[in-house]
Amino acid sequence: MLIWAPTRKSLDGRGTSLGTTRKVEIEQLSDGIFLLMRYESVEAPFPTSDHCYASLEEAYDECERVYGVDREDWVQR
Repeated sequence: MLIWAPTRKSLDGRGTSLGTTRKVEIEQLSDGIFLLMRYESVEAPFPTSDHCYASLEEAYDECERVYGVDREDWVQR
């Protein structure tokens, strides 16, 4: 499973920080861990950073809190 979403900063400028993240992706790894990847552009081929979460809920919560990504913003690839 691989899902992605543009951040609020790239959608409508409502981001609360001056960060550079424009897109986030979440991928479930074979061991059940969820990898959150951050990108500086929607078209960037490689992430600028990543972080692992034990559950999809934790990754969703982080993206909502930090990047303003709502559940309906996510798209499956």
